Amino acid sequence: MSVFTSGVFSAPTIPPYVQMIKSEIGYPEFAKQTNEEGIVLVSFTVDNSGKVHVMETNSDNPELCNYVVQRLSELNLPDTVEDTNEYNLKFVFRLI
Repeated sequence: MSVFTSGVFSAPTIPPYVQMIKSEIGYPEFAKQTNEEGIVLVSFTVDNSGKVHVMETNSDNPELCNYVVQRLSELNLPDTVEDTNEYNLKFVFRLI
């Protein structure tokens, strides 16, 4: 069994698309198959066209970090008003 959680650990306000991000980035199959675990911290902004711009990452697992950054770059979030806030998400990948 595997557990994946994500959550906002710091944000000026929680944007409505955080739930969408959390639902789109699941525990990757490659990590399940190789029993990889880790934590990925991501700071990002979202422009008015809905594109995610990763500002900074921190992780104890480079493969999981690359996976999260790639998935974020592929997302098409709903158009939003100009938002200059930087948001932070924490993705925790754990096998139990």
